[in-house]
Amino acid sequence: MKRCPSRINRGLIACMTLMSLVACATNADTYYARGRRALAADQLNPASDAFHRAIEKDPKRGDAYFALGTIYLRQEKWSTAANALREAGRLDPSLKHEADPLLIKALYGEARHALKMGKQREAIDAFAELYERTPDFPSLREQYAAALWRYGRAKVLRGDYIEGVSALQEIMRVQPDNTEARKFLERHQFSTD
Repeated sequence: MKRCPSRINRGLIACMTLMSLVACATNADTYYARGRRALAADQLNPASDAFHRAIEKDPKRGDAYFALGTIYLRQEKWSTAANALREAGRLDPSLKHEADPLLIKALYGEARHALKMGKQREAIDAFAELYERTPDFPSLREQYAAALWRYGRAKVLRGDYIEGVSALQEIMRVQPDNTEARKFLERHQFSTD
């Protein structure tokens, strides 16, 4: 008995269509639940993949961004963690209370890592956001001012006055009693106002 090729093709197409419908039926909640299970089992990569899939299915899943942020913190991917946690708080204001302390940790880690890597501008940006969020963070003013000092002084000495003076003036905002920055600005005849 000979089979008709068109029947085989129609059957194959119907089977493939059914399989794709089943695959599409996996929704954001299902992926999120998979991610939670993988995270509970300390399987960070499968958890991360599942949370990313949940976000693909529903880009407004603040809880999935929050979960990714916690994974990235554990992996010390500071900048990526900060971005995910910002997004979690933006998408789901009820998560802001939980996300903000973790975001502060991520920003501090990002700033310290950038300093270690010699990326002064990135460190200053992270310190600046951290300062705006929580100016009383332990030793933040000193670390932020030190990064600004190195960066601003180097910029002025290289002739990039706009960038350098801006950094030195930020020191005066963060540490109004910083005599080293004040004297440097006055010595080079830049305003400290």
